[in-house]
Amino acid sequence: MTDEERATILKEGYFYHVTLRENVGSIVANGLDPLRSEPSTYWGWLKGPAVFLCTNRALYSVKAMFDNGLPKQRPRALLRVPASAIARHECDADHSATFAHGLTLLECLEQVGFIVCYGPIPPESVEVVEHQDEHGRWQAGE
Repeated sequence: MTDEERATILKEGYFYHVTLRENVGSIVANGLDPLRSEPSTYWGWLKGPAVFLCTNRALYSVKAMFDNGLPKQRPRALLRVPASAIARHECDADHSATFAHGLTLLECLEQVGFIVCYGPIPPESVEVVEHQDEHGRWQAGE
């Protein structure tokens, strides 16, 4: 990662990650580990296992992807991670998102707000800020 990319990530302050609510206990205890990600989400698009993150500007779009209120939907949680915990690892544009194909990391940050981090994020850097109830509505806290 270049110095410019690292500086741009740090300027964001925080990034967000959406996960199944049932994963929160493990993440709070162990952190976010790219090796625990589902391989089908990155095969062919990324260099390897990664943690998927978004900027605050992209948060509305990310939550909307999961906020369809379907009764069969498994509730999710929204986690906040300081940019400093992400900038120490290699990061890339989230090429698994169709609208980010071909973008560089800096272009993806600016235009889409989705990135991936190839390194682990320690538990002390992860904060649960919202969760979905059983009807898919976002609520503050765990």
